[in-house]
Amino acid sequence: MIYQAQFKKEQQEFVARKLDAVGWIKYLSISVLWWLTFGFIYQSVGANRLFRDSITDATSGVGQLLMTAVYREQWIFWAATNIFSIYLWWGESLQIQGKYFIYLINSLVGTSGARQLRKLNAYVYQIIRESSRVLFLR
Repeated sequence: MIYQAQFKKEQQEFVARKLDAVGWIKYLSISVLWWLTFGFIYQSVGANRLFRDSITDATSGVGQLLMTAVYREQWIFWAATNIFSIYLWWGESLQIQGKYFIYLINSLVGTSGARQLRKLNAYVYQIIRESSRVLFLR
């Protein structure tokens, strides 16, 4: 249902939305609630690193919610997941840390690429608008 609201059928493309202040508060609150809830769940089953484990659950869960709702800030949560995962595995497994470091680079490239694509789209739109204005004035 969320996809259908964001999907432009005539152009066949997704339109990424931007979080406003209320959206940030909402999704950060969901992150904290998710983090605490899973931390206490892990505590109830006798886990060793309760809240270190649950922070990656929270950031990846909210990243998935933002991706499903087509928000461009999802990359921030994916990058946070990768940073926390590197911390989580610090001193335990260099290979897994390396994997999450590569994922972090992917998240940062995704953020940068999306930003550059938005600038390019705005520039092309401006050129089209100006050229159509010149054509119609003649």
